[in-house]
Amino acid sequence: MVKTTLLVRQIKRTVFLIVDGHPVQHAVKVKNWIHAHTDQIRLFYLPGYSPELNPDEMLNQDVKSNAVGRRCAKNQGELIVNTRSYLRSRQKQPTIVKHYFQEEHVRLQECKLLIALRNYYGEFTRQQKTDRLS
Repeated sequence: MVKTTLLVRQIKRTVFLIVDGHPVQHAVKVKNWIHAHTDQIRLFYLPGYSPELNPDEMLNQDVKSNAVGRRCAKNQGELIVNTRSYLRSRQKQPTIVKHYFQEEHVRLQECKLLIALRNYYGEFTRQQKTDRLS
């Protein structure tokens, strides 16, 4: 929640955050914080048990296959170094990272989220007009 708080402070517009439904996101403390900041942050939940819709899972598979699977670490420290090194190299390869978001299932979910955003903005705009008329 600390990172989300920083994000909300730094960005002056509404933050749209796509989350995967991890149990921590349903904790009372988190729900209360989100409810108190509804004008600053809006959550969109991916369907449960659907890692194929989550670009993070594409990265996880990439790391498991290429960083962990190809380099046999002798201990936990070496595993951490190998993983961080691989992730840093991926940061410098935006075209590969873009592919995580271009998977067919991810793109379908993206369309659904865009529709939800459009509906949200439509409701938001209608509410603003109503407020102005009052």
